Amino acid sequence: MPTAKWDSNDGRLRGRALQARRLRVWSLDPHCQKCGKLVDYLGDSFQLDHKVPLYKDGEDTDENCQVLCLPCHDRKTMQDMGYRERVEFDKEGRVKW
Repeated sequence: MPTAKWDSNDGRLRGRALQARRLRVWSLDPHCQKCGKLVDYLGDSFQLDHKVPLYKDGEDTDENCQVLCLPCHDRKTMQDMGYRERVEFDKEGRVKW
């Protein structure tokens, strides 16, 4: 039987408990832990990231969580999953560094 979104039988925080953790971790340091950008609490300016992903046996605790801006979170997720970063090209077809 699939787990409902509000159900915490899988060990992950949800709802008010997750929002409280998000505020606690952000309050300790409101900067992206990768690039150092100051992120706003309101809106979608950061993701609460697990340093060691849960699927790699990371714990769902405050200590295993960090603030990452959206671009850094996307890059870390790709790295965690084993993907390589996409190469960008300019108008002439040369690789952008």
